Amino acid sequence: MDDMALTETCKLIFNIIHFYSNLSEHFSKSIPPLIKILHKTKIPDPPLEQPIPAVINALINLDLNDKKNSGLGYSALFPKVEAKANAEHVINILDSAIAYYPKEELDQFASPVITLIRKIYKIAPEQVKKSMELRLLPTDTERNKPLGKSDTLSARLLQLSMSALMPTLRTSISAMMFELSGEDSTKFVRNVGYGLAAGFLMSQGIPVPQNAMETFSNADGEVEINPITGQRRDMEPEDTGPPMTEEEKEREAERLFVLFER
Repeated sequence: MDDMALTETCKLIFNIIHFYSNLSEHFSKSIPPLIKILHKTKIPDPPLEQPIPAVINALINLDLNDKKNSGLGYSALFPKVEAKANAEHVINILDSAIAYYPKEELDQFASPVITLIRKIYKIAPEQVKKSMELRLLPTDTERNKPLGKSDTLSARLLQLSMSALMPTLRTSISAMMFELSGEDSTKFVRNVGYGLAAGFLMSQGIPVPQNAMETFSNADGEVEINPITGQRRDMEPEDTGPPMTEEEKEREAERLFVLFER
């Protein structure tokens, strides 16, 4: 009964603020207890069982920065003792949800979680942002393979960002990766690979950087990275086939262009 009451209360908060956004500041005092409930609730099985989705949706509509109330929500979201704890917990919920739910259900269930992660990242202090980037962006270790081919959280997110069956989640993931890259298109391309970044940049009307196709080095400057796949050059399989003719290159370029347009 407690969970049911909490779920309905969160739905009420969400709907009031959704239809009357000017009332948002009057609900700021509910941010600390909602964050506390979310953090102390063990991730259930299935991961997004009520009341967790209702709490997440309520937090999405609230002003987490909460400057009008002396940063009450902000201080609850980023406590001095362990500033990254709440952000880490929400990322763990996302990780569990992606592992549990089939793809056809993720568009509905996981999209609000990513929206909350994006809201948290936007206002997070620098050390929390760095921690979130480490969890959500591909690491140098993953570059032994083309990006999106391993079993890490970032790889699974990149795989989902290419799914045509999940338009909402696909856009949310790409937007989150872009924001985690400091909204810098060059950094974004290097973080996820040109093949995954180009479609999002084009759909959002963001110019693709002129140096996007240039080989670059990893964080240590020790190895070269393929800008298309994000894989280390020294880990790429050797091409034993004959080189492509100019006509074959043109046909392949045209095929890729059609895919990007779709």
